[in-house]
Amino acid sequence: MTCGNCKKTGHINADCYAKGRGKEGQAPWQKKKAKKPEMALVAANGDNKQLFAFTCTSDYADVTKIVRVQKPELQTCLDSGASRDYSPDRSKFSNYRLVDRDIKTADGRVVKAIGMGDLHLDLPNGLKWTKVTFRDSIHAPEMAFTLLSISRLDLTDHKVIFHKQKCTIKNPKGHTIATIPHSEGLYRVLKHSGTETAHAAAKKMNINEAHRKLGHISSAAIRHAVSKGFITGIDLDDSSKPEFCEACAKAKSARQPFPKESQTRAEKYGDRVHWDLWGPASVKSLNGHSYVAARIDDPTR
Repeated sequence: MTCGNCKKTGHINADCYAKGRGKEGQAPWQKKKAKKPEMALVAANGDNKQLFAFTCTSDYADVTKIVRVQKPELQTCLDSGASRDYSPDRSKFSNYRLVDRDIKTADGRVVKAIGMGDLHLDLPNGLKWTKVTFRDSIHAPEMAFTLLSISRLDLTDHKVIFHKQKCTIKNPKGHTIATIPHSEGLYRVLKHSGTETAHAAAKKMNINEAHRKLGHISSAAIRHAVSKGFITGIDLDDSSKPEFCEACAKAKSARQPFPKESQTRAEKYGDRVHWDLWGPASVKSLNGHSYVAARIDDPTR
């Protein structure tokens, strides 16, 4: 039995995996890989341990109430002093269950934990955003921010690397799942929305492209502004090097200084004329003028 399409033996046209036949694209090696499930960070068991959150004190929660910040707009921060992952936003939890626990903050006050479950977050990862699930996270409505515990990341064999004003989180296989910038003293996730008109997504660009797009400011100023969080939405390529900019050379060029004494003299009347403008005078002339122009012919001076 020979296929009339691909000329191979063992099947007929109706069962051929080649293009244009009955089972086109259905071969095991042709099927697309299944979409990877949402990443999950599974922390070690510790439900009965005391809860701490030291980076964002309860004072911040009072501020957010005064300025009426909506829950979805609250930011996410990495916290080396948090014993668990916390969030004030109930909408980000699944597998939710009620609890009644106390959380001690850095200022000595107590914040109530009313529930726990799986916390779903979008974390920046270069040009993309990675969907990450944090198991057994704490729901604390009085919290000012969502806090991610560095210690629990470490317990689940994740690597947290701080370098060049960025925090990189890698899963146990060594793959980067998040790159979080340093801003205003904290490593925090800037506002993110799925819509195109929301806060600009991070874009990888080299220093020369950034130089042109940011009005031809210096490369050192760009690196400083991006690293300090003054410029957001740009993932700057740290390995790129500044190149010669023709536009800057033409627009910012300055003349060479005049010599203190000329070494040449003009030979004919009018070939070279020296001008000197003085003013404005504190007292005007009889004709009402405030400036004086002195003209000297070079060959006859």
